[in-house]
Amino acid sequence: MENRLTSSNKEMWRWQALRDDIFMLLAIFLLLTGYSLSAQAVESKTISLNQVESGRLLFNRAQANDSSIKYDPATLLSEEVDIVVSGLIVTARLKQQFKNDTNDWLEAVYAFPLPENAALYLMEMKIGERVIKGEIKEKSQAKRIYQQAKKAGKKTSLVEQQRPNLFTNNIANIPPGETVEIILEYNQVLDYQHGAFELRFPLTTTPRYFPGQKISGLEIAVDTNTGWALPTDQVSDAHLISPFTVPSSSLVKPSHNVSLQVEINTGFSVDSINSTSHSIVVKTEESRNENTYKVSLKEGETAMDRDFVLAWEPQAGASPKAALFTEMWNGAQYSLLMVMPPQQLPGDMTLPREQVFVIDTSGSMGGESIRQARMALDKALNSLKPSDRFNVIEFNSTTHSLYSSSVPANSRNIKHALNYVHNLNADGGTEMASALEAALSGNVYPGYLRQVVFITDGSVGNESALFKQIEQALGESRLFTIGIGSAPNSYFMRKAAEMGRGSFTYISDLNEVETKLEGLFKKLSAPVLSDLLLSAGLDSENDQFESYPSLTGDLYLGEPVIQVIKHKVQEGEQNKLTETLKLTANSIGLQHSHTPLWEQSINLAGAKQAKGIATFWGRQKIESLMDAKNLGTTSNEDVRQQVIDVALEHHLVSPYTSLVAVEQVVSRPVETTLRKDALPQLSPKGSTPRMAHFPQTATSSQLYVLLGLICYMVGIGMLYQRRSMISLKELQDA
Repeated sequence: MENRLTSSNKEMWRWQALRDDIFMLLAIFLLLTGYSLSAQAVESKTISLNQVESGRLLFNRAQANDSSIKYDPATLLSEEVDIVVSGLIVTARLKQQFKNDTNDWLEAVYAFPLPENAALYLMEMKIGERVIKGEIKEKSQAKRIYQQAKKAGKKTSLVEQQRPNLFTNNIANIPPGETVEIILEYNQVLDYQHGAFELRFPLTTTPRYFPGQKISGLEIAVDTNTGWALPTDQVSDAHLISPFTVPSSSLVKPSHNVSLQVEINTGFSVDSINSTSHSIVVKTEESRNENTYKVSLKEGETAMDRDFVLAWEPQAGASPKAALFTEMWNGAQYSLLMVMPPQQLPGDMTLPREQVFVIDTSGSMGGESIRQARMALDKALNSLKPSDRFNVIEFNSTTHSLYSSSVPANSRNIKHALNYVHNLNADGGTEMASALEAALSGNVYPGYLRQVVFITDGSVGNESALFKQIEQALGESRLFTIGIGSAPNSYFMRKAAEMGRGSFTYISDLNEVETKLEGLFKKLSAPVLSDLLLSAGLDSENDQFESYPSLTGDLYLGEPVIQVIKHKVQEGEQNKLTETLKLTANSIGLQHSHTPLWEQSINLAGAKQAKGIATFWGRQKIESLMDAKNLGTTSNEDVRQQVIDVALEHHLVSPYTSLVAVEQVVSRPVETTLRKDALPQLSPKGSTPRMAHFPQTATSSQLYVLLGLICYMVGIGMLYQRRSMISLKELQDA
């Protein structure tokens, strides 16, 4: 062939051959580099997770029995929690310490849970002895302030709400080897059910499921360093509410430990204080003829892998029938009211029930959760009376009903259902919408009270859509939720029950199934109070007030009515309590009449002074406004502005406002690189190991592999082109 080519052609082919060889060598180099970095990542036991398939949970590639995988965190986290209970008001102070354990400057990103009704109003950033107080700003403005301070090399922190029970904390410019402390403070109202008070402090979350299709083209538009999921057409912020999770046993260095103390000043004697989640130490102190109880963790500190649950019961006869607290703030009077309805109503008003049991068998229910759920459903089926009807629906990626419609609760049907339940296992996604449709569809049997009992961990990301579905499809049904697992999505569980005019029960341990469900079944078997009305009883001139939450739901026997109220106070009467209030209700089991079945008058003059009521009122009003937005009864822009106004007035973090703190001193030299580190949460205790979602590696292995493949394909194309040109030239010379 060479004697047919001119010398100029030879030179051209020589340079083309050299070019092709360079491309192929470059491709091989990039591929080897990428695979080498990938191998290093595997060797260091850090698994890279870039994307999530739409509508699926992303499990790590480790086998469930592989305990050798280790995670070496760049930022070490520790937390101190001090909680004070005064009457019904809980005030909690969190100290989150972030230590940079590397030689790089870090920006730490941490998603953390809080109680679903927490009113977060304070953030401080502590650097050595200096304390910088956070300011509440409109969300986009707070983010701009944070980004500008980060770019300028100033230490700065930004706290944002992603869900009412899930927040993110960004801390920028943490120097190598140093620690930055973030102090947060919130208040809430205690939960009271079945004659006992319960306090739950969440320490981690169960990974959520995100239905829908992945939104194409967003891999670059969103920061996937913050979470393991990409947005879908049903959950546009999936990347913000999918924090990485790792088992506590996988941590190379001590991290994610919490110390916790609770001080309880109830105003009455307590019969017992216990925790189903942790071993505790209880000390009693007497002051001013009142007992104060101090609770701490027996081991001093523990891993942040499950919710802390504390419960206490009043001594016999000390259970409150009513409690009233008040606070004057910014020229307005705020009251917190709790009223106990009767434990039973006169006469036999028991109605036959149609109970539909829905059990979540998705992958997030694996391990301890599915065992709790099966035991709960076993107990529920055995509680049915022969006069009742029932059905069982299980769901994961699909929904399956045991019967086409509810059947009589005879021994044969119940035995069949128990065998079905005992064989249920957890796997697949959490397609909850189809399960709700199956449970709420159809007509209520005449003369029957239809009760849907939903057993789940609530780990979904499309909460708003599901709330709207419940509100639209509920009809005459009532929805009761049972939260399962060591870290369920309590925001979804409680709000779903509220929308469903039912109630929420939380079970954190197998030992609780018996006692918790006994109280729930007693509630389900009794008639409920409806048509609740809060009105001014005596003073008609000053009867204007604003109270939350909404009283449109039902009230169950032995379950309190809790209202937080803002009163209009006339000028010059700031120290004068305004009026007497009256609560009235009828029964869902009786024909409504002009005379209410139950009523209770409350004289505001007997209120005790307490702090934090105004803040909690602001939190409850924001929740009411967001409910109106989610249900489509108020325009988005109107809600947004109203929420911002309330949040700024009461200094609250909300969906549209954030807390931001900036140190004015420049710490990081501008030319120094800032590395982002997404802190994982610990996997919930009792969950399966494959539910872990490891943080992404800091290497560029996938980029190298991608570039190598591109260069390889280009090189192949060049070789093919050169060979075609040579063949063509040979034909022309022939």
